[in-house]
Amino acid sequence: MNDPAEGAFVIAMSDTVPLTKIPRALFVTTSGSYGNLRVKMVNGDVVTFAGVVGGGVYPFRVQQVYLTGTTCITVIGLF
Repeated sequence: MNDPAEGAFVIAMSDTVPLTKIPRALFVTTSGSYGNLRVKMVNGDVVTFAGVVGGGVYPFRVQQVYLTGTTCITVIGLF
């Protein structure tokens, strides 16, 4: 987990379909300075991270990125 990412994929946000790969971190873009990111963590917790900064990399291990509740434009999984 301390090594840099070796690959990346665009995450298709969905309220029903979990990810097929678990990323080690997320890169997000937003339409303004900040956005909301609603995810299901690997342990099953569902949480909305409010005020994520566009262009930021977040060390979140998630199994799903929800369409509802997420205002980020693009979410890229890093692995």
